[in-house]
Formats: sequence, structure tokens, C-alpha cells
Amino acid sequence: MLRLRLALLPLLAIHGFAESSYQYGGQTSSACEQACTQLRTLLPSNTYYTNATVNPYWAGQIQDIQPTCFFAPSTAAEISTIVKVVKKNRCQFAIRSGGHSGIPGANNLAGGLVVDLGRLREVTLSADKQSARVGAGSRWSDVYSRLDPYNVTVVGGRVASVGVGGLLLGGGISYFSGLYGFACDNVLNYEVVLADGSIANANADSPQYADLFRALQGGTNNFGVVTRFDLRAYPYQGVNGGLVVWPDAPQVESEVVDAFVSFAQHAPGDARAHDFLAITGQPTGEYIWSAGLYYTKPYTERPTIFDPFYTAHLNATTLVSTLRNTNHTDLTWELENTAPYGARNQFWTNTYHVDAALIHDSVAIYREESARANAALVSRGFPNASTSYSIQHLTSEILTPGSSGPTRARNVLGLSAADAPLVLVSVTSPWTSAAKDSIIIGSMQRVIARTDALARQRRLSHDFKYANYAHPGAKVFEGYGAANHAFLRRASKKYDPEGIWQKLVPGGFKL
Repeated sequence: MLRLRLALLPLLAIHGFAESSYQYGGQTSSACEQACTQLRTLLPSNTYYTNATVNPYWAGQIQDIQPTCFFAPSTAAEISTIVKVVKKNRCQFAIRSGGHSGIPGANNLAGGLVVDLGRLREVTLSADKQSARVGAGSRWSDVYSRLDPYNVTVVGGRVASVGVGGLLLGGGISYFSGLYGFACDNVLNYEVVLADGSIANANADSPQYADLFRALQGGTNNFGVVTRFDLRAYPYQGVNGGLVVWPDAPQVESEVVDAFVSFAQHAPGDARAHDFLAITGQPTGEYIWSAGLYYTKPYTERPTIFDPFYTAHLNATTLVSTLRNTNHTDLTWELENTAPYGARNQFWTNTYHVDAALIHDSVAIYREESARANAALVSRGFPNASTSYSIQHLTSEILTPGSSGPTRARNVLGLSAADAPLVLVSVTSPWTSAAKDSIIIGSMQRVIARTDALARQRRLSHDFKYANYAHPGAKVFEGYGAANHAFLRRASKKYDPEGIWQKLVPGGFKL
């Protein structure tokens, strides 16, 4: 079980992570003390607290941040009141959905005010089972467990406790993305509190808010506090999925990378399939390989797209396999249980064109930098770190509409079938002490920087930065392309002329 837990670290968070020593806020404490006092009078029945342990964060360095106060509103109207008060007092604030983001200021803010959406957990299926109303504070396990009994599901996150809000506003990759695209492509309507405190319903058919609807499909926290998502629902009869783990060896690496590349080439022929591949360094200094293999309906005979993961050698060396027919909820809990709350975390990521040689060379860089980091840790009296390097596809099926999916031309991510297949690379490492920050973070930075250099040299680089894995300082919106970046800036000026979401919500990625 330990091997299985360590193998899956790369996919268990929504956003990149940063050192806890880097905290936005602090200078606004006086303004936020006034705002907190006023709100306790205006919203006396509202849940108010001052200690993050009331509702813990996933990343330890975010848990350590101390804001002036937290408010947990239960309606959009209460959030409107909060926005007006923090705006009047010039109090910086952060918005928390599930608490999985480790971007500084994104969901916790030193000296600021935190709007905790955890009481907005409605999950209501429409009478015709074509859509679901989902509160922005819901976790994906809430959503799937409510929908599974009706044999319908939505396109959403892969980890149980990840919040609905952060994942959908950053794009969102799902087991169902091959069929239906990014999770944000499947939002029908956003209920959102704007900078002036007004409450809007933004959808594609709205003559007033159609541009806001598009901006929210990848624009993260730059346009308002989304309080509810209306999501397209799809019929389903269950799924198949799980994890396969192998020991590290040259032949294993060769064959699993070949299988990963083969999947990218054949995915357009089977949009139901989904996979990822990871190599994980354990504290013993050993490595293991793992693959997540998923299919959006149950099966008794394995789909042929997965055959390259079942060579004679890989079959003979498999350490663990959890593949089974199950439901959407169960799959999210399997990944959830591999990474408990509390560890310090950071993710570094970038996007490249799929190429086996680049993957092998990047893995070699990861091994070198992991060994370098472990040597530095041991020299300071620390044990080796647990580290992980993962890759997953962005296939043409994810980036373009299928016959059964929604029209996907609206989002602002800037990707098309011409870009596919792409590979998202992410490196991560959970650790327990701030004294290790510079060593481990520096190691991850170098893995991506060195891989970037190789990719540029070989003309395999791509500008896209997936917001939900991106590290602090990543040029996320520049990676969407100049036209989309300009569109987002125009929408920001239209709906937030005073720049509230740019100045008073300093965390995350700004336009």
C-alpha cells in the first residue's frame, strides 16, 4: 500500500504549490479587522471562525497561514454582502472552495479575510436528468455520490476532496474528458457575485453575460465569486479503472513509455479511455512506476488501447493492480487515499508535444535532480524525500468536440486539435519541514527548467500551462495565446473596472 500511495502523488492536487514562507497579505490586517467586525454584525448567523483547523487545508504550508478571519456564507446574497464590505474597507481576501490549492493567497491569506464556500454544497439533479446544480463549495465525492444512484454523472475532478470551484475555473481534466472535453466545457451556467456585489447568471445564451461565461471557462479567480455551477449531466452505467504498479528497471521504463506514447497515437479511436504514467522516488532511494488506466464504462474484456501496458514483461513484473469495474465515486476515493492532508506540497508543470525520447531524457533529469536533492537533505541530517514525476495526455479528443459532447470552442485555454497530442509533465514532492523548502523546491524547478531547454532545442515545447497544476509565477494566461489573454483583460475591465479581483484578491494567477 505504501508503494501504491507514493506512486500517485502527482495527480492529487488542483493547483501548484509554494513555500509557506511566501504569504500574501499581512499589510491589510487593520482593514480586515474592521471588515470582520462589520460582517459579524451584518451577518450574525453566518459561520465565523479564526482558526484554519476548523476546516483544514490540504497543503501544510497553506494550513499554517493565519488570516484575520474566515466567513462561511450559505447564500449568494451573503457573499454579495461580504464583497461589498471588503471592497469598502480595502481588505484583501481569498476564496476557498475545497482547500486543495497551494498557490499563495488563492485560498488562504495572511492577515486577510477568507470566504469559505464550504456551506454551498447543493447537488440537485434536474427532473430530466440532463443537468445538475452544484454548489461551489461541494467536493467531487459529494457530487458523484449524489448522482451515481441515478446512473448519471458529470465531467469533473478525479480526487474526492478536491473542490468543485477551483477545478472548474481552471479548466478541469476528467476521466470523461476524452468524450466531453475539459470540465469547464460542460458548465451550462455560472451563478457569480461580481465586483459591485451584483449577482449574475452567466451562460452562453445570455445577451448580457455571454462574454463573462466564456471568461470563466479557464479564467480562474479573476472575475467574481462563483457560487453555483449548472453542469451538463450524462448517462453512465459505471466505469472501469485503477492502478498498475511495477518495479523500476530499464525494460520496464522502455515498455511503459512506449505504451504511453502508443495511447496518445490511438486515443482518437477510443475516446472512453484515459491514462496517466508516473515514476516515484521512495525514501529508500528506490523508484517504482505506476499507471492509472481508466475506461468510462465497465468491461469484461480489456479494451485494445490498453494492450501495450500488458506486454509479457510488464505482466510478469506487476507488483499491484487495482483495476476493477466500479463507480465514479469509488475511483475518486482511491486517489484521495493516496495523499492525506497535512504535508507541505508544491507542483511544477509544463506542456510538451508527445515524444518518447524527450520523456526518457526528462525522466533521467528527474532522477539526477532527485539524487542531488536527497544528497543535500542527508547532508543536513534529513532523510531522503518522496518525489514523483508524472505525465498525462491532452489528446485531440479532449481538445475538440465529439459527436456526443458539447461545443468546445468557447473556453479560453487556447488549445485545438492541431496541438494534439500533448503531454502534461508535473513533478511534486510532499515534505514535512520548512527547513527542506529550498532543497526540494529547487529540485523540482530544475527538472522543469532542464526539460524546457531540451524541448525548445528539439522544437517540442508548447506555451500552454495548465492552471490547476501550475507553479507560482507561471505565465498561465500568456500560455492561452495573445488573443485569449487580451479577451480576458477586456472582460476584466468590463466587469471589474476598479480591479477588485486583481488587487484585493492577490492570490492565484492574475491577468
